[in-house]
Amino acid sequence: MADDNVNFEHSAVFVKELIRKGVQFDMMLYPDDNHFIAQPGFRPHLWEKVITFIVDSVNRTSVRHRHNFDDL
Repeated sequence: MADDNVNFEHSAVFVKELIRKGVQFDMMLYPDDNHFIAQPGFRPHLWEKVITFIVDSVNRTSVRHRHNFDDL
């Protein structure tokens, strides 16, 4: 991983805690790229994921809306 802003080891610790608490989450990794995400083809992929997330959230079709995580 080449991101100088987000250390992969910190991300791994965070992911483990989310899993431990049963939180559904999405995570995308863009190898060999920094925080700007400039590799050819990566930006369109990122924006498709962002738009899908927003549409799922508005329509409440995502798995994250099937659970109550208020008491985590």
